[in-house]
Amino acid sequence: CALLMMANQTRRKRNQLPHCYHEGYLEKSTPDDDEKLWACLCGNSLFFFNEKRDNDYIEKLDLTGFVSVKNISSDHFSKAARFSLQLKSGTTNFTASNSESRELWKAFIQSIAQLSVPPSLTLLPGQIHMLNEVIEQEEERLKNLCYYAISRIEASLLLEREAARGNMLLRPSRDGASYAITTRQELDRALYKHYRVTRRPEGGFVIDVNNPVHCDSLHDVITHLVEQTNGVLVPLIIEGPYERNFCMHKQYCSFIYDYLHPNELMKVICFSFFMTWTAFIASDAESGERTEKPLPNLQRLKKENSQSLERRETSNQH
Repeated sequence: CALLMMANQTRRKRNQLPHCYHEGYLEKSTPDDDEKLWACLCGNSLFFFNEKRDNDYIEKLDLTGFVSVKNISSDHFSKAARFSLQLKSGTTNFTASNSESRELWKAFIQSIAQLSVPPSLTLLPGQIHMLNEVIEQEEERLKNLCYYAISRIEASLLLEREAARGNMLLRPSRDGASYAITTRQELDRALYKHYRVTRRPEGGFVIDVNNPVHCDSLHDVITHLVEQTNGVLVPLIIEGPYERNFCMHKQYCSFIYDYLHPNELMKVICFSFFMTWTAFIASDAESGERTEKPLPNLQRLKKENSQSLERRETSNQH
């Protein structure tokens, strides 16, 4: 009983769940009997409540391991609207109130699980439009888990600044039509890698590497990289709005002008060299190639420059 109470206390309340895309009564098959529950598709999970107005859910099915959703044939009229949801963890059978409700449930479940409208279902134009809107909302929700609308260089700077919180993030790709993953690992020096993540025409995404990795969702993309590295890669999640004061031009150009050299001509030369270096980094392809040069350590460079100026002043005094 104590364990059950602890589990209930850690569960989120209904108003704390992700946005609900579809809801209604479903009969869920159990070994003993069918149980009529109020089902809510919130985010990429199905939450089940005893009654429509209940605040605490009694069960949750995560659609991350989605395999298929299909009709179950039945000769019994009362079971005509049955369908099965197959996940990697197992199969669950449901009965909807009617065949139209069943088709809508199938459409919503598959659309959210695969982030694409299933072409195999017969849907009205209005329903297709509704599903496309839901998919856009879910993509936005998934992106925001560790998504930052920043450039490649800004991503590297952010991962350097927030190294204690995580070392992997999702961002827009340079082409504007796909995504990219930027990672940072500490070896003998900081090593940055960038992976393009493109949308598949048939649904889902692919990580563009030598042996392409197909994933059903952006959530699966992140999960795959975490699992393949045994947790070495950790998604960077910053609660609330984050400061973009790590902007390359503000931070590094300020350093160049304030610290690098007292001679104005040398400042211009050094600034031109720095811009050439950043252009070299930006030309890398997003397919897992590492950033060839580590980001400059501002504190170290400032210290070295200060020591150099002190030596120069001491030399001039003598």
